[in-house]
Amino acid sequence: MKIPSNMSEQEVIDVITRVSEKLSNKFTFAFYTSEDIEQEAFIMGMEGLDRYDEGKPLENFMFVHIANR
Repeated sequence: MKIPSNMSEQEVIDVITRVSEKLSNKFTFAFYTSEDIEQEAFIMGMEGLDRYDEGKPLENFMFVHIANR
């Protein structure tokens, strides 16, 4: 996991959690609960940190990255 140089680990976790919570309600389906989707979205966000360009806002990157997956 690559932590952006201008942020702490907790700030990164907070951003990914916030985006995951926003998106989880939009993508619930079948027998999955919003909590299940939120956990999966969080993992996708953590994996996406390796492709993050620090010149752009992390929240915008995470929203697009998670929503596209």
